[in-house]
Amino acid sequence: MSERLERRHHTSTAPAPSEHLATHGPHLAHSAFEQPRVATPPAAKTPLAQLDLPGFSLSPLAERRVTQLTYAFLVLGIGLRLLRYLLCCPLWGDEAYVAANFFEQSYADLLQPLRYHQVCPPLFLWTELTIVRLFGFSEYSLRLVPCLAGIATLLLFWRFASGILRGLPLLMAVAFFAVAYYPIRHGGEVKPYATDLFAAMLLMTLLGEWLRRPGEARWLWVLATVTPLLVWLSYPSVFVAGGVGLALGWHAWRHGTASIRLAVVAFGITLLASFGGLQYVMAMAQYQREFGAGGMGDYWQMAFPPVTQPIALVTWLVREHTGHIFAFPIGGKNGASTLNLICFVAGVVLLWRVRRRTLLLACLGPFFLAFVAASLQRYPYGGSTRVVLYLAPAICLIAGLGATWIISWGREPWFRRAMALVAIAVLGLIGAGQGIADLVMPYKTIHDERDRAFADWLWNDKAHGVEMVCVYRDLGLDFFPLNWEWGHSARYLCNQRIYSPRHGGPGQPPDWDAITAERPLVCVVYWVGDLKRDDARFNAWLAEVGQRFELADRERHVLNPDSGYTETYELYTFVPRIKTASAKQINVAR
Repeated sequence: MSERLERRHHTSTAPAPSEHLATHGPHLAHSAFEQPRVATPPAAKTPLAQLDLPGFSLSPLAERRVTQLTYAFLVLGIGLRLLRYLLCCPLWGDEAYVAANFFEQSYADLLQPLRYHQVCPPLFLWTELTIVRLFGFSEYSLRLVPCLAGIATLLLFWRFASGILRGLPLLMAVAFFAVAYYPIRHGGEVKPYATDLFAAMLLMTLLGEWLRRPGEARWLWVLATVTPLLVWLSYPSVFVAGGVGLALGWHAWRHGTASIRLAVVAFGITLLASFGGLQYVMAMAQYQREFGAGGMGDYWQMAFPPVTQPIALVTWLVREHTGHIFAFPIGGKNGASTLNLICFVAGVVLLWRVRRRTLLLACLGPFFLAFVAASLQRYPYGGSTRVVLYLAPAICLIAGLGATWIISWGREPWFRRAMALVAIAVLGLIGAGQGIADLVMPYKTIHDERDRAFADWLWNDKAHGVEMVCVYRDLGLDFFPLNWEWGHSARYLCNQRIYSPRHGGPGQPPDWDAITAERPLVCVVYWVGDLKRDDARFNAWLAEVGQRFELADRERHVLNPDSGYTETYELYTFVPRIKTASAKQINVAR
């Protein structure tokens, strides 16, 4: 009886264009899901109605309960991001590679090719340098911008998704994004991936605000104003901005008024101008260096599609799209993200059926543009989830919708409710599991924790009562070619900067006059792996120091021999040969 009444209600009542789109998407009645219907395209000035799976109105997942759960996932997502920040994990190699560029560099220096073969946009670098200058060089200051970007991105995603979805689809999309591993992880790392995600999300949010009022051009002008900043903040944001531009161009061509078309043209001009200026000022210099021999281009080769080999290309596409690219909320290589891809495809089909073409083009456009760039070997596509983090908003939004639609295919109401509860519970457990894992292991690898603990001991405990000198930083001597270009020497320098009282901030020169037999000179020589030492330079330095100082002791400490990046510290302890000799007279630094 209730099914007949529900069907009669849907066939006799036509919703107004501004109502929630309950009949444009799959509607969950009390006793059965109905199949999705094809909606007529909205008029040019009609607001974007929300796709609704309200349902469960007479079940434990009432609309109010669904709203409460949505807020609960928002709180969980913010909590996980704050937890990772407050745990103050030790810097790991990739973070240190970037952080090592914030020692004594100026803002202009950061426009040049970066140390340790890093590729980062200028506005990210300038923001990080400003924070370091304001609050000092520490794990907290270095990660402040990524953490704030991660929290802001989650809130923007909720704002964006709530303008498109409601009910269970909104809950699923927000839950996908809130507990997604990679946005949480990179929201607590000194890398530009969190700001990549923030820039992408802000672009999509501004598009969503316009979709709410497509007859007004003001949000398009906001887009045109903000886009240059976002392009300079994030290299891959140009793909998202390009996708937004394709969607706006499609709409303006079909339905746009003169004011809308003018705003879209302005957006396109600012996008192209800002991207061209970025290429001229900085990006090409980084690209030319890193795609030379031995640069990051070699590391990215697996992320470039083999476009000249059709069979290999198909295999590559399947591997990447069931692996790293779709690892939201969790997933990975070897097909671990297949279920996420299935949900995403289902969501794409549903959006196509309900004629959300502008939104769909904005979400899929970045995939196409990024693939083209990778085919030209200009930017990686896949290979690692972090380099495609800017795709997370589109993936989580559409996959959350698709997952809900798949659940709606169940024939029995109890089965659909049970599957929805299971999906929500699993997502909650994924988030809780990440928080527990971070508490149990507050570091990326044990090697990072060992290195930080050793640095704290070396530059504080061991340095007490002696004049501790870093041969590389204080004396300007390098006995190991390539040691300060690759490897974890960046982590050594960053930990020294953080945990050495004398090397922190702008640093202080050694106090040569303070060196006595009771306060000896200790010189630290550091290298990574099995690099061959320049013995001629090293022996010449020892001989010169030996003219005034006597070698009293030598220690060797080997860290992380199981990591593949063995780190060796040699500590040479010297005392003056002649009591009246002034250490200041000795050309220790040569």
